[in-house]
Amino acid sequence: MVAEKWNFPEFITETITHHHSPLDCPEKYRDIITIVYLSNMLCEIEKKNFEMSYIETAILEDMGLTERKDFDGFLDTIKTRFEIHYYSIRN
Repeated sequence: MVAEKWNFPEFITETITHHHSPLDCPEKYRDIITIVYLSNMLCEIEKKNFEMSYIETAILEDMGLTERKDFDGFLDTIKTRFEIHYYSIRN
């Protein structure tokens, strides 16, 4: 892997390796890998490529997002916070 050849820190190489398969990652890096995985999935959902059912059930359970209303509320919060931040730095 290029990241290893470039001597990236282990947490980065592990995140790159497991960001599509967070359940297979080392426990030591589970939090960061889960964040990157979920971020990637939310982007795909926004692009209409995926839907909530594509997300690993264990990840939704860990995040307390197994109910559709909770997941939708989480997604709305993320979008709102992004928009507030994005427009605040552009002005």
